Amino acid sequence: PTLVVTFLPRPVHSLRVVGDSARGEYPVDFIIRLYNAESDLLHEEVVTGNTEVVWTRRLEEPITSVTRMELEIRRWSHPGRVVKILEFFTSVQQTYLAGDILEISLIEEREVSQNTLPVGSISANEIKIRLSNEDRRFDADNAQSPLYELLKPNRRIRAWLAAVLPDGTEEYVPLGLFWSTEWQAEDDTVEASVVARDRLELLRKSTYQTSQVLQNTNLHDLAVLVLADAGLDPEEYWVDPALQQIRVPYAWFDPVSHREALRIIAEAGLAQVYCDRDGVVRMERQPAGADPVLEITADDYYRLSNPMRPNQVANEVIVSTSPLRPADMPEEVYRSNEPIMVPAGKAVTVTVYYQKTPVIDAIASLDGAPAGVAITQAAYYGWGAEMTIQNT
Repeated sequence: PTLVVTFLPRPVHSLRVVGDSARGEYPVDFIIRLYNAESDLLHEEVVTGNTEVVWTRRLEEPITSVTRMELEIRRWSHPGRVVKILEFFTSVQQTYLAGDILEISLIEEREVSQNTLPVGSISANEIKIRLSNEDRRFDADNAQSPLYELLKPNRRIRAWLAAVLPDGTEEYVPLGLFWSTEWQAEDDTVEASVVARDRLELLRKSTYQTSQVLQNTNLHDLAVLVLADAGLDPEEYWVDPALQQIRVPYAWFDPVSHREALRIIAEAGLAQVYCDRDGVVRMERQPAGADPVLEITADDYYRLSNPMRPNQVANEVIVSTSPLRPADMPEEVYRSNEPIMVPAGKAVTVTVYYQKTPVIDAIASLDGAPAGVAITQAAYYGWGAEMTIQNT
């Protein structure tokens, strides 16, 4: 049996193989191979006669630019048993305490910077951390550093502050879960810094493009669809159940970022979207009858000053809406301008964008297709469709 793990280029400082600790089984004879992106063998570790469930070995020199590891099992400790490897590839985790931290700056807000109301807005929290770099581990050209080739964007960062309790003990309070953007380590200083943002920044960089026209849905279910499409597990988000009471006759999205889709839903439901300090994306709606955000009393009144141009003052505000409703008759919403070439024995995937949106109950057909050419797969969205055309 052979176990293969691939990853982005990184250094390997030690090797570790963990067998089945519950049953006391382990590999006796095995080979570990390290490869780079060009599949060149960088290191081979041949082990025979192992008697430990947890086998580790520190390399004399770190092997850099490793992109693939292979573990080949030649002999198992117990005959007739299935090979069971509990651990082979371990992620790199570094912990920095107060002595290594020079500064932590945290920005938490639920309001964007363009003079909009907090309700219906969305923004990503940001943290900036300055760390001691006396050992030059954060230098990009230090091949001996345990972080060599690892200081890249989207590294997960957790931060805590220690609160001293009355009995003298410390309790660590989380500041949030963040992902790094850029790292800086100047040659003329002994410090390094990193700026990181929470999960809402990641949602800004991904696209929600599988939206179909949903009929008679609610804002809660819409938000769950968007978050699930972004790859979040149920324990990584929380949507206010009060949003189930706001129903939408027709709901759909153009291809937008997952964060923008959440902002549109929050705006429709007068809700807020933010990440809490446990890294959970939360969409909350202010409950009906809650205390007002701002209370204006007589102390806040000022003398009225009539404007210089009273004809520009509007005493009446009229809001016009155009609710969606299905068309009376089917319409053609797309026709290709040029023929689509499908080679013999091949399949072509075509993405089309409707000339009118949104579209429900879409049906695609081929115009003048020769024998053996047909649509074998189609996915219809509110903004367009993706289909596979096969030539047999």
